[in-house]
Amino acid sequence: MQKPHTNTSIENALPSEVIYGSLVTLIDNNIEAYPAFLLEAENEYKNARLTKKERLEQEDDITITFGRFFRNLNSQFDFEPQSKTPEANATTDIGIIARKYSNHRVICFIEAKRLPTPKQPKREDSEYVCYKSKSKMGGIERFKCEKHAGKEILAFSIMLAYIQENNHIHWHSTINDWVDEQIVLNSNDTIVWDNCDKLVHDTEFKKNKIYKYSSTHTRRTLKDISLLHYWIELN
Repeated sequence: MQKPHTNTSIENALPSEVIYGSLVTLIDNNIEAYPAFLLEAENEYKNARLTKKERLEQEDDITITFGRFFRNLNSQFDFEPQSKTPEANATTDIGIIARKYSNHRVICFIEAKRLPTPKQPKREDSEYVCYKSKSKMGGIERFKCEKHAGKEILAFSIMLAYIQENNHIHWHSTINDWVDEQIVLNSNDTIVWDNCDKLVHDTEFKKNKIYKYSSTHTRRTLKDISLLHYWIELN
């Protein structure tokens, strides 16, 4: 894991490297069991006739089970769905609170995306990285623009990808191609893209159908933010 920066207000109040290290260890050691938990949820929904589909496909439905899975572990971390801090302009899929240190302050956000992006009006293929139109922001773009983890001045957060077509090799190449495109033809002139925005595969992380990447991103006004990316192949 790349060390987060340690010069922000929240990190002066908390031993950030210890907290983030414990969080990453929790996820690394348990995430391989999550697909079975998701399958259990899908079977329960089908048996109760709450869904006609064989699989949960919607991002929010999958993310709800992901947060529930980690809350069931009864660790020091609370995975809060649709997290929002005061005066923030947007919610994030999951906010993580370290209860040992605070019952309220989010120390890490999780932003989840489907791969590929669903074919719907006003959505774009490159949503994991950015929107090429200026009407919305993509996943990484939100962190770079301080829409996520900006109010809290956090130097570390997480992205999830639910791979529903192709595989991690395809998407690693595709996403880095989208970053390359932004380096040359930036669609948001309030931020700057460079090679550090590309995802680096953690080849030592070996889990069945789960893959881990890291990236570092400059931001509008704050110091860089480090992201870990956990990708789950669900196809």
